[in-house]
Amino acid sequence: MNVKTILNKKTVFLELEIDSETYDQFKKLVIFDNYSRYRLSLRSKWDPFRNEFLSTITKSNGSIIESYDFKCSEQYVEILNQLNTIQSAKKLSIDQKYKFITICSEVDKKRTKQKRDSQKIPQKRIKHLIQMVIGVVVILVTFFIAFNNIMINVNIFPETTENEKVVKISSEKNMNSVAANTNKGDEVSKTDVVLNEEPIKKVNAEDYFITESEMTYSLPEGYAAITFDDGPSKYTKEIVDILVDHDIKATFFFIGQNAVNYPQYVTYAKQQQMSIGSHSWEHKELSEVSSSEQITDLNKTNEVLSSIIGEPVTLLRPPYGAFNEQLKQNARNQNMKMVMWNRDPEDWRVEDSEEIIEYIRENGKSGSIYLFHETSKTVEVLPKILEYLKQHDIKLVVLQ
Repeated sequence: MNVKTILNKKTVFLELEIDSETYDQFKKLVIFDNYSRYRLSLRSKWDPFRNEFLSTITKSNGSIIESYDFKCSEQYVEILNQLNTIQSAKKLSIDQKYKFITICSEVDKKRTKQKRDSQKIPQKRIKHLIQMVIGVVVILVTFFIAFNNIMINVNIFPETTENEKVVKISSEKNMNSVAANTNKGDEVSKTDVVLNEEPIKKVNAEDYFITESEMTYSLPEGYAAITFDDGPSKYTKEIVDILVDHDIKATFFFIGQNAVNYPQYVTYAKQQQMSIGSHSWEHKELSEVSSSEQITDLNKTNEVLSSIIGEPVTLLRPPYGAFNEQLKQNARNQNMKMVMWNRDPEDWRVEDSEEIIEYIRENGKSGSIYLFHETSKTVEVLPKILEYLKQHDIKLVVLQ
């Protein structure tokens, strides 16, 4: 992989020896074109729950800035450490040896055009270098890859900042879930659930109130929350019944269109003391639409859900975890608080339900907000998950 950076007013071209695992992560995130620029972070971080290293790549296209965390190897972390060493060096020699890094050439920005030509630096590249801000070390990633139809699917241990204009946490655009795509064969008659004849069991779960200013990714030590996306569906009642049987409450983020089709399941979840939040009207990526479209989506979904449960909806989980500053502001204007997650077993894609419980066992429990979806595999393994968490003295709370 070829990169370039500016060091002491000189452009330095480097060749990085990237392992295949990290390189595959890059391929999922980067599409090289004439309009986008990519900047590598020189920092890595360790996720103690997944036992893996993460780093960040930032894409800029005009005024749009998108940052992505990706899984990386120990070899890549070592490369970042070496790049930090190069960045801090006062002098740099082409003959200097680094593990996994080859210094290809240096270009003094004060040299004449004849000198640049003698070093065979393309004119187009020189123009780009002139445009770069002097004194700011920027590594631009150039991939010699041609590929199409990339699906971004990066599960991260979130660490966002206010300067990130658009943050995408997880993309599930190919998932075969009920998200705004309920199959005809899955339709259930509104008379299938008899609400008033079933006793309401008092669930002794503790409420966890989210403050208005927060964008919540995790909970304090000793606590965890179960959340479900993409309902209501034909599985909602069964999920609620399992939760009640285990004396646990959960938070359901419902899609507006699905709520219109299955209002009885929204009512049932609320009657059984579950918390109800919004997951948009039709599972559209809200960071990709205008502010007015965001407001329309939030209003439309909230009106439907509020009319069913008889109270305002104050929680929002944006589809794919994608948001920008205008969505955050529009949500605040409607007194809504965004709830994200930090544990995602990807239950929508597993073939064996045991993969879900295995994820729960292998990853951290305390402080977790678990992201589940209303699928048959999740229903199948949910009792095991709840029993496992209760055995480890995790206090399961419902988000409010």
